[in-house]
Amino acid sequence: MVEERIEEYSFVSDGIPVKIKITRREGEFVPLYLVEVPKVDEKTRAIMEEIREKLITKVPIRTFEAIDQTTMESMKRNFYFSAVNALSKRLRGVSTARIKALAGFIIHEMLGLGDIEILLQDDSLEEIVINSSKEPVWVYHRKYGWLKTNIRVKSELQIENYASSIGRKVGRQITILNPLMDAHLMSGDRVNATLFPISTCGNTITIRKFRRKPWTITDLIGNKTINFEVAALLWFAIQYEASIIVAGGTASGKTTMLNTFACFIPPNQRIISVEE
Repeated sequence: MVEERIEEYSFVSDGIPVKIKITRREGEFVPLYLVEVPKVDEKTRAIMEEIREKLITKVPIRTFEAIDQTTMESMKRNFYFSAVNALSKRLRGVSTARIKALAGFIIHEMLGLGDIEILLQDDSLEEIVINSSKEPVWVYHRKYGWLKTNIRVKSELQIENYASSIGRKVGRQITILNPLMDAHLMSGDRVNATLFPISTCGNTITIRKFRRKPWTITDLIGNKTINFEVAALLWFAIQYEASIIVAGGTASGKTTMLNTFACFIPPNQRIISVEE
């Protein structure tokens, strides 16, 4: 099988060393986004599952804690260090780096979205799409556009559980009677989820990631998204309370543009947001 390697890079996700390979493979109509993480044998996986169950029993998660971001982050750290301690006792002679990686896997399953958590921590990705359990997860890369990953969600029930978990943290719910959900992650990333049969191929989750460092007008001018003259005109229009419509297709940059120009709104003005 002919394979062309386009790019490789690495990062750490909650103690898990992650290597990303972007390749073009013969027979695939889009490049592949391949995630490589440390392998876990069945014996170790059984120990991890046992520790996970003990941690849940020992430190139950209450609803109000899951909704508050500060409390959730603190709880995540506590669970992580508890998992590291428990693994260190059960797996003698295993390196610290390996123990931290295993603890990361446990935390992703307990408090997160499993392998999707790794994708969420890749700053090069703008969008993560789960179309069903029948096909791989898709991602939109800032540099390479749409890519097919080697990550799959095991079942439709698992996708529904992930959607429900996201909803609970922001006081929303998704059910057969309420099969559509718009929500957001603790990080502010937007989430849309649907359940079968609203989505005919299976349950879906779409996560639109926001840039961790917000765009500024100088960024947009620097990357030639907008020129000085148009930026000055829009600033002038906002200052003198003119009406402006920002329109465009999906992922064309409407929210980025709005957030950037919101900085020009005088501090003594009120902002009212109306959403469907």
